[in-house]
Amino acid sequence: MTIQTPFGGGDTDLWVYDVTNTAIVGAGNDDTPAAPGPSGSHSTLTRSYPSGSYTVAVSNYNVANNLGSPADDGWRAGGVLDFPGVVANSSTTAAATLNPTIGGTLVTAAKSGAFDIQFVTFGCVVPVDLMELSVD
Repeated sequence: MTIQTPFGGGDTDLWVYDVTNTAIVGAGNDDTPAAPGPSGSHSTLTRSYPSGSYTVAVSNYNVANNLGSPADDGWRAGGVLDFPGVVANSSTTAAATLNPTIGGTLVTAAKSGAFDIQFVTFGCVVPVDLMELSVD
């Protein structure tokens, strides 16, 4: 599944959380890496998730939790918090259009105040391949 903020829409940052609101290791992105496709300060995260419910925390730079940036993040020098269970945004920017696309579906979301983070819940259903069946 790919989660992406608009190219040219500003410097965004996002992180995916599981159903218990725990940050998922490796499931964050600040800047889209250089390859493949256009790089920039928008966010692009492609990961496989098991079936279930998830929440993406999205804002402008810098969304921080207790986890370091994944190896495929284009910006790996963002702040990290000391404790789990906390998410914060350090930007005083009071308005930003975020509009993430989650699995191909555009979600309208905007930051309306300093330090705000938008939380968008989404579901994942992993398709089941049917093996050869026979009925006796």
